[in-house]
Amino acid sequence: MFKRIFGLCMCLYVKYKEVILYLVFGGLTTLVNIVSYAVFARILNMDTVTGTSVAWLISVIFAYITNKIFVFESKTNTFALLVKECVSFFGCRLATGVMDVAIMYLSVDLLHFNDIVMKIVSNVFVVILNYIFSKFLEGKKLNSGREISMGYDYLVTGAGLFGAVFAHEANKAGKKCLVIDKRPHIAGNIYTEDNGGIQVHKYGAHIFHTSDKKIWDYVNQFSEFNNYINSPVAIYNDELYNLPFNMNTFSKMWGIKTPAEAQEIISKQISGLNIGEPQNLEEQALKLAGRDVYEKLVKGYTQKQWGRECKDLPAFIIKRLPLRFTYDNNYFNDRYQGIPVDGYTAIVEKMLAGIETRLSTDYFDIKGSVDADKVIYTGMIDEYYGYKLGVLEYRSVRFETERLECSNYQGNAVVNYTSADVPYTRIIEHKHFNFGQQPFTIISREYSSEWEKGAEPYYPVNNEKNNSLYEEYKSLSDNENNIIFGGRLGQYKYYDMDKVIGAALELCDAELH
Repeated sequence: MFKRIFGLCMCLYVKYKEVILYLVFGGLTTLVNIVSYAVFARILNMDTVTGTSVAWLISVIFAYITNKIFVFESKTNTFALLVKECVSFFGCRLATGVMDVAIMYLSVDLLHFNDIVMKIVSNVFVVILNYIFSKFLEGKKLNSGREISMGYDYLVTGAGLFGAVFAHEANKAGKKCLVIDKRPHIAGNIYTEDNGGIQVHKYGAHIFHTSDKKIWDYVNQFSEFNNYINSPVAIYNDELYNLPFNMNTFSKMWGIKTPAEAQEIISKQISGLNIGEPQNLEEQALKLAGRDVYEKLVKGYTQKQWGRECKDLPAFIIKRLPLRFTYDNNYFNDRYQGIPVDGYTAIVEKMLAGIETRLSTDYFDIKGSVDADKVIYTGMIDEYYGYKLGVLEYRSVRFETERLECSNYQGNAVVNYTSADVPYTRIIEHKHFNFGQQPFTIISREYSSEWEKGAEPYYPVNNEKNNSLYEEYKSLSDNENNIIFGGRLGQYKYYDMDKVIGAALELCDAELH
């Protein structure tokens, strides 16, 4: 219990470190101001105005040094930047300093109130006014020092897996990073949220799998993984089939037992279609798997996923349909597979520990106001360039998540609905990812949809038209000196999680070593 409470406290400290330290050192600054005044006025017999002014100067110097070193960890590489930072910080405090002197002069010298009591009262007004200045006059930043936190080595836009891996490795290499994300949480699309002990995959199911031991060892330093094996099932009308397409699927579909029987049926179906070079996705799928598999398990699901008839989709979308002639429901062929026992958010929290992170912060709102040597940009590359060459296409996904007061809704984590008349593509029952035993359950229905500006982009539509447009944007990015585009949106490329980590580590090798 103590370990769990301690871990929770540490997570909260990491998440709100800057706020906590700001409040702590803000309180100490107030104490320094009051004590300094008492020394100068009561012991050294300075007059009220002089004592207040000197105490203000000492407290502001204390605030600047502590905020710079401990709170914002500001790094200034040149004398000019240091001067700019000092002028900005002291300038914002000058108005409250003048108010402090005025209050003390009026209340003590003219009205003869107790000076220590009035010093405490004055500091209350000073704290309130400093907060108003920092919140409303400095662009809603926590502190004037924050707005001009100088000298970041990297501004990482996006606290998803790519950005978090890079920031973690850069931080280890002694580089100073600022990580921002326009969402109110870290971890991007792999974000998981604890709901009564169930780790809910808020942006769809994420099962980690890889054949690369280096990547597996890397991610395991941040979390223990369970032994979950992805074995989805598909429902077509009132029929249920195992996925991927394997002997369990074929046995249920045709009432056969041996691989030879399954291969014979599929070969006969394909040969009877007389399809030459496939002209669309429908012909491609039929030529690869035959009519029964296509009609029951591919057609309706694919139409929902892409929002159009299979005969209107290009053939390249399905390069292959893996047919396994073994009784094996393991969806992936990778050597390593599992789900982090504490969810994916905990992994990213550990990656970003000790790194300044600002959430609900859009890159385009702060562009130009943060001094960083380079930007790691993981947003949409076409958006970065203002869509000036055209808009890249994506598919989006909408989720309906609900809690059900039953212990087990569908008996499996992932169930695909392959009939076109069922509006959602699949239902995720989150508790099964971690073998949960809770008396309730949480499910998410997934609906595929067209992407529009402002919606959340999920899957790049990598057809010839879009790939050609991306290459034009990439040509622009190749000419950038201090912007590096990465991740699914920055490189307009679908990535499995292990490939995201691999790409981020490759960038780290190029940039940091």
